Amino acid sequence: MMTQGKGRALIDLRKVLCVVAIVLMVGCSARGTLGPVILQPPSTVATDTRLFVATNRARIDTPDLFGSDRSLEATYGRLEVSIPLDRAAGTLTYPNPDHPDPAAFGVSQETIYANRATFRQDLNHDLGRNPAGKAVVVFVHGYNTNFAEGVYRFAQIKHDLGIAQTSVLYSFPSEGTASGYVYDLSSVLFARDGLEELLNTIAASDATDIIIVAHSMGAVLALESVRQAALRVRSPALGKLRGMFLISPDVGVDLFASQRQTIDPQTIPICVIASSRDWMLDMSARLHGGALRLGQLTNAASVALTTASVLDISQFTNRASGNHMTVAQSTQLIDLIRNNKTGQIAACATERAEGTVDHVAAN
Repeated sequence: MMTQGKGRALIDLRKVLCVVAIVLMVGCSARGTLGPVILQPPSTVATDTRLFVATNRARIDTPDLFGSDRSLEATYGRLEVSIPLDRAAGTLTYPNPDHPDPAAFGVSQETIYANRATFRQDLNHDLGRNPAGKAVVVFVHGYNTNFAEGVYRFAQIKHDLGIAQTSVLYSFPSEGTASGYVYDLSSVLFARDGLEELLNTIAASDATDIIIVAHSMGAVLALESVRQAALRVRSPALGKLRGMFLISPDVGVDLFASQRQTIDPQTIPICVIASSRDWMLDMSARLHGGALRLGQLTNAASVALTTASVLDISQFTNRASGNHMTVAQSTQLIDLIRNNKTGQIAACATERAEGTVDHVAAN
């Protein structure tokens, strides 16, 4: 019979092996860099996508603008991201300052605002001239993501999925390393006030609706910020928050249930985009003692116990992300969403779909 000490040692060993596996799967690829601003006339081979940004990362004196250190003061800005037209949907090539590549993403203009009032004024200007209306989409990236990677990934998602609404990236101080899981979790807690401040700033603008899209560990941050806003006597953000889309959320199911007790399901619908084939969440589940993560929840009986609707995309895969960013990287799924061939995408965030699971198939 195994002693308690040996059992604990084996559990610890499995956790170590999980970390090693994550490092091997994620840590060997080249990391993203923002690169220098490329001032050039309008091009027929690239298009510019505007992103507003807010972050509690500390400034650094390089073209990448922000590092992994934490800052008590949030910074607000705007970037014009140049996206090559001649590329497959779902693909992203980071710029290399030493070897310019026409197939790479780039930044054609950057603005850092002196204060939130200036940010809000520019946001209002963008809302006023946007034919898609006055809704704002806020994107929160996940674990192991540096500032440049968050910027380019959201720009790619916005472009490839056809998100026409005014868009804002919130970048929390992720360490940007495969071994920085614990640091990133602490940064998520650190960044709760920063994200809530951003949501309140948008709510004070001319925006009529706020939609939050959060990936992986970023879902923890989004849920925590909305939860603490819900605890306020009067929260500006909640009056305009229309829903949350959580992509592969690295959130414990029990934690989500606790957060949902404060976040009203009747006024804030939540859609979970999940996959039973998400390798990264499988690793995370092992690190958390084997408990399923919210982004793995595709069983109808289990989903019925939650106050969220679930979109099961298990039939689509993307090995490059370990099936963890399939929504943004699967050409087949991107085409399905852009061409509106499935009603589940829209139905996922409606109240009638709450507590149900929709399975998205190619046909």
